[in-house]
Amino acid sequence: MPADPEEVHDCILEGIGLKDLLAPAHVVIEGGKVVGLACTRMKLGAPDASGRPRPVPVEGPLEILPADTILPAIGQETVLDFLGDLHLNHHRDGTLIVDPATCETSLPGLFAGGDVARGPASVIKAIADGRKAAEAIGLKHGVALAAEPELAKDTPVDLLLAKKARHKSPQTVPVLPVQERGGFKEVIQSLDPEAAREEARRCLDCDELCSLCVTVCPNRANRAYAVRPFALELPALVMREGRLVTEGARPFVVNQDVQILNVGDFCNACGNCNTFCPTSGAPYKDKPRFWIDAEGYAEAQGDVFRMHHTGDALVLDARLGGVAHRLESHAGLSTYCSGDLVVRFDTGTWRLLDAEFLGAWMEGRVFDLSPVATLIALLGSNSVVPHVAFS
Repeated sequence: MPADPEEVHDCILEGIGLKDLLAPAHVVIEGGKVVGLACTRMKLGAPDASGRPRPVPVEGPLEILPADTILPAIGQETVLDFLGDLHLNHHRDGTLIVDPATCETSLPGLFAGGDVARGPASVIKAIADGRKAAEAIGLKHGVALAAEPELAKDTPVDLLLAKKARHKSPQTVPVLPVQERGGFKEVIQSLDPEAAREEARRCLDCDELCSLCVTVCPNRANRAYAVRPFALELPALVMREGRLVTEGARPFVVNQDVQILNVGDFCNACGNCNTFCPTSGAPYKDKPRFWIDAEGYAEAQGDVFRMHHTGDALVLDARLGGVAHRLESHAGLSTYCSGDLVVRFDTGTWRLLDAEFLGAWMEGRVFDLSPVATLIALLGSNSVVPHVAFS
């Protein structure tokens, strides 16, 4: 039967007998009292679909395990007796059906999460469900969830990378001595305050800087760089009566100040970063892919970027979805070009100054400037330049 190594170790340590390849057949009762458990002897047969050998019965007499108390302790089931006559929609296994966004059950105003809704899962997932439910309950009463406190973001990238590069062993969790484990006291104890603080200091700050793809890249093609978080709104441009006018705007926000890019000239697409990515991503495909060599950029497939200098101007070329884009910055003015569209921005504020279309006019045509936001985020970060910009 599958079991965690720690559980097997503790069973042996506490003197609990382990008998494998026995399958309970029936409870032995004499004089109205339990006296034992009759078990069928088993042996390992052919592997099942998962590759695990399947136990099969062995012919012969049953083995009797003497016992005066038997506790079934296999599996879990949902016990909702406390709900009384309330009937909630549930799955066949007894877990409650809830709204995945709010954790609200089929009974309006009643929320559920964790194992009762997911089945056996982790504490972290239960905490996440609690947060969803709390936010939904608050919104029902007109109370929004308080914003997360802003953490200091002045740690240089190199120092964060150094933090991830060091090895620091975890704290030893205290446990109840074996001789004191006869009752119902918790065997696994809590860390004292100082040990808890030391354990917390081992945190790699993955929400601020993951960078596993940087550390595992054999060619150093994945690079971490710092940006200054910012928010802007770029209007949609529409052709109206012979001129371009702005109608509506789309917000664009960069919250995280440590980003990753991929240098295509160095990357051989080995997939190592894909293997190690904790979010099941493929950094060499997902992250902005820059090329230093002009020929390599011209031949590259997919969404690609190239940053270079033309005279005193810093230029960012991009192909996104097969469409060419260019953002050129010089002397406080940035010019965006895509096809026959030319848009000029104030580089300091990224305020749109003017726009013109040099091609055939089409009344009502809409130009989405969202690709410009991506170029601004990359061109506006001075930390990108040392990695990918060459004269």
